[in-house]
Amino acid sequence: MPVLPLVDLMILLAWSALIIGAVQKTLSIAIGRGFYILGFTAMDFLWMAAVALLFALTLAARTWVKANEPGIRRRQHSLHTGEEVLPDFPDPRLESQGSEGRSARGDQVAAS
Repeated sequence: MPVLPLVDLMILLAWSALIIGAVQKTLSIAIGRGFYILGFTAMDFLWMAAVALLFALTLAARTWVKANEPGIRRRQHSLHTGEEVLPDFPDPRLESQGSEGRSARGDQVAAS
C-alpha cells in the first residue's frame, strides 16, 4: 500500500481540524459562552491536529529512511571495515586492474 496518500490525508485532516478549531474559538468569543462541536472544544481540535501532523511526519520519515536504507548501510559498512565505498558507482580501481591478479587493496592474489 502506498504511504504518501496516507500522509497527505493526515495533513488534510490536521489542517481541517485547525480550521474547525479556529472557527469554533471565534464563535465562542463572539457569542460569549462555550461553543461545542460534537462535544469537542477548540483545544480538542488543536490536539487532534497536532497528533495528525506528528503521525504524518512519522510516516514520511519512516518512508524516507526505508528508501535510503541501502545507501546508509553501505556507508556504515565502509566505516567499520575501513574500505572506501563510492555511492552508486562501481569501484574504478577494480575495473582498471582487470585480470592482473590484484585485489581491491593492491595486494597480490595467489594464483590457484
